[in-house]
Amino acid sequence: MITANTAVTATVRMLALALTGVLIELAGPRAVLLGLAVLALPFIVLLCSTARPPEPAQVTSEST
Repeated sequence: MITANTAVTATVRMLALALTGVLIELAGPRAVLLGLAVLALPFIVLLCSTARPPEPAQVTSEST
């Protein structure tokens, strides 16, 4: 089963690389990079919105 999954993964990667090569030939590298940046934008926004710094500890002053 591992071999079949590895073969499928390799096939998908090769197809993706071939498609990327065709897109670069047709549209040019700048357009392809811009398209990849647009596709990555939602993931970047999601990562930035979920990575919040820890809230500072509340300081309570007790007078005795």
